[in-house]
Amino acid sequence: MRKLFMRVSSVNQIVTMIMTIVAVNLVGCKTMSATDMMSTGSSLLEATSITDAQMMQEARAAAVASDQNNILAPSNSKYQKRVNKLAKN
Repeated sequence: MRKLFMRVSSVNQIVTMIMTIVAVNLVGCKTMSATDMMSTGSSLLEATSITDAQMMQEARAAAVASDQNNILAPSNSKYQKRVNKLAKN
């Protein structure tokens, strides 16, 4: 019974990791080239051995790509000045 539980647990972890990678990369779909998407697809094969650090790196890369291409407001707007002030603290 214990072996069965461990197997189910690892299957759940694998499925969760794959879904997380797909979700993180979908955020960047607008900004990713076809080559980037292909390399991301091939990295799904490596999902069974992905570490927390690698997952954080993928999430940060997606966030950076999203932030670079989605401007909240013009830099001189009242709203953007407030966001910049909040981001500093």
